[in-house]
Amino acid sequence: MMRASPERTSWKPPSDALPLTPLAWSAARAGEPGYTEDAARSPMRFVHHGRREKHVRDDRVLARGLRPRSAKLVGDAPIAAGVFVSDPFGVAARLVR
Repeated sequence: MMRASPERTSWKPPSDALPLTPLAWSAARAGEPGYTEDAARSPMRFVHHGRREKHVRDDRVLARGLRPRSAKLVGDAPIAAGVFVSDPFGVAARLVR
């Protein structure tokens, strides 16, 4: 799988997947990184990746016939010092016809 990031948003699905729809994050929040794997914000991610920096957005929201109106990261606030609900963060999107 190709990963999208602010620098590379050309994620390509398998040929038998849904027709390519806009990436929710890129369409709704252009110019904002929206990293779901962000070693700078999550000590858990930093340790998990061998103490090296990693900044990518792996999560996708694909829906046929809909377009993204808004998008936000979820699970990106610590529940205790350095502890997050999930590693990586998630993406939630509001879609419209």
